[in-house]
Amino acid sequence: MNQIKRDVYILSDKLKDPIDYVQNTNAIPIIFTMRDYDIPSGATAQIFVSKPSGKSVYNAAEISNNIVTVNVTTQMFSEVGVSALQIQISNAGKNLVTFEYPVCVHKNNTDPDAAESENESSFFDELQDAANAANQAADNANDTAQSIQQAADDGDFSSTITIGNTTTGEPGTQAEVTNTGTAKDPVFNFIIPQGPVGPRGPAGNIDDIEDATVIFSQASSRTNINSGDSIGTLFGKIRKWFADMGTAAFQGVSNVLTQTSDGYVLDARQGKTLADRIGTLSSLLTTAKTSLVNAVNELFNKIGDLDDLGTTEKGDVVGAINEIDGSKSNILYDTTLVDFTISIPANGVAEGEYDVSLEGYKAIGVVGLAPNFDGMIAERCRVYNDLLQYRFSLKDSRVVNNGKPYPRILYVKI
Repeated sequence: MNQIKRDVYILSDKLKDPIDYVQNTNAIPIIFTMRDYDIPSGATAQIFVSKPSGKSVYNAAEISNNIVTVNVTTQMFSEVGVSALQIQISNAGKNLVTFEYPVCVHKNNTDPDAAESENESSFFDELQDAANAANQAADNANDTAQSIQQAADDGDFSSTITIGNTTTGEPGTQAEVTNTGTAKDPVFNFIIPQGPVGPRGPAGNIDDIEDATVIFSQASSRTNINSGDSIGTLFGKIRKWFADMGTAAFQGVSNVLTQTSDGYVLDARQGKTLADRIGTLSSLLTTAKTSLVNAVNELFNKIGDLDDLGTTEKGDVVGAINEIDGSKSNILYDTTLVDFTISIPANGVAEGEYDVSLEGYKAIGVVGLAPNFDGMIAERCRVYNDLLQYRFSLKDSRVVNNGKPYPRILYVKI
């Protein structure tokens, strides 16, 4: 009750709810709560109001916890129109200024003799008090010096007056003069308080912005640009995006798998094209179903050396198959199971060769194993020079005695 409350954000210029106030009234204070900034202990607050005419008010404000209270003066909102209000937080020589907060000042029809709008600052009085205190301290020092000098002229004693250190004090403190010497040989040290920071001046104009130099630093993380960002902040954010993207930021984008020119990156949509061409690994008929490389290696072990093919084509499996397909009468598929036995110890292997030669034909490959050949892994089962080369293994504690893999052999007529 009897106060206007608003939230203030320091880290970003968020959408604001304008403050409505009537011209030349001062009964209702304005309470600002800092939402994304913790006011440090010992900090001071000042309020700066820029009126539509360009005149301004610069007064002290109160801080309690994380709340800044502005006690409105008559001059603060003496002009009808939109005034811009900013809060300045000062601590240990560092200053923070909020984004502008709009105040809509409405006409006061009950006060025809309203006070004329003027500049106002409570700090002018503080500056004057500090100056008066400094002048008084200097006068006291001069009086003391004159008294000592007069005594010296009178021959009472001889002395040396020394000016010691001159220190700048905190704004709002009193000027001080101390004597660190003796009454006869004084050494005067002065502390002169610093004046308060003045109001921010109006924004300047850049006549030739295309030739202006921008100094900026790369942002520490990738964030989107926001309305109200400074030019340096904007360029810092853009540079961070380029740095993270690397050389890809300056490449073209290609949506075809046949691109051979330099300077392109692949469109992500081509990932689906590649996946569709590869197919689903779980549908493979090989033992390996999660790695395409392992599945190809498994097939290679079963196919054997292409140089041993009985076809004219020996460098390309597809060409060899097409050659065979064109002369199916040369193919003999032996439906008789090759009957040989193996024994495998627990977690062990059995390997060797078995003669599968057939007169008038050349063995070119293995086309299958017995369906009941379960639990044993065919690490190698291929034909080489009419010899079935095999290697079977067990990966558990079972033992296989006289197991029969019963491979079927594919022959081509020679």
